[in-house]
Amino acid sequence: MGMTYVNFLIDAPLLGWVAVSLLLAVTLNRLALNQSAGLQIGHGRLEVYQGKDRRNFALARISGAELGSSKCLLHMSDGTRVALPHAALPPRDRLAEELRACGVPVNSGNEGSEGRRAMRRQAALY
Repeated sequence: MGMTYVNFLIDAPLLGWVAVSLLLAVTLNRLALNQSAGLQIGHGRLEVYQGKDRRNFALARISGAELGSSKCLLHMSDGTRVALPHAALPPRDRLAEELRACGVPVNSGNEGSEGRRAMRRQAALY
């Protein structure tokens, strides 16, 4: 918007107006698409959103979580596995801490198969 005002004040040539118009169009397009992403944990639920797609999971139905360097895989109590979108994930250590605080067993990916077995044993207790 500021560039449009400057172009108007200095009576810029057509090329300046074209450049400003393109930048303004790109900015407005990004705002309209709203490509935000995030993850919220609270009130017994885990909510993941990316753009207009929202998914809710009851924490009681999550039997464990596997955290890799750029992925999170939720193990549900019915045996299904749900991969969370990368763009929605907070830093791995923080996510692991929050999930553990909610009673969800977490395998951080660096424990190997022994860590997965421990996660299954811990999940069986819940």
